[in-house]
Amino acid sequence: MGVWVIGLLCLGSWMAPGVETGDLVIDVRNIEREEGAIRLALYNQADLFMQDNADAWGGVQPVKRLGPYQIVVPNLPFGQYAAAVYHDINNNGRLDTNTLGIPSEPYAFSNNARAKWRGPRFQEAVFPFISNRQQIVLTLKSWGKQ
Repeated sequence: MGVWVIGLLCLGSWMAPGVETGDLVIDVRNIEREEGAIRLALYNQADLFMQDNADAWGGVQPVKRLGPYQIVVPNLPFGQYAAAVYHDINNNGRLDTNTLGIPSEPYAFSNNARAKWRGPRFQEAVFPFISNRQQIVLTLKSWGKQ
């Protein structure tokens, strides 16, 4: 398993002095194609969850092999987060959809939140981040295979 360590981008109110932090370890599984990139976003506010141009932490990891990828977000402030990830197979910077708006690229959400006929709500994907090192697993799925 490859490890991808990235720095936290300070966006908006993400980092305040004296806030406890830890390392969030995200295992992205079920990568079936050796191309494109894994795109990840972490949200800490319900009203911004999955909104374009939201105040979210984001990261991109090129896919150079099959198998799981491990992403480490160091020094993440303790709090409530929801994670969204997708495999941008054609590396165009967006989740591709068909004419009905159905995703044509694999995706996943924290808590394995379902996203079949609608996107998940923040409360379905939110998890508490409260330890020095915490791990979550995001298993990519295709819309028709859920």
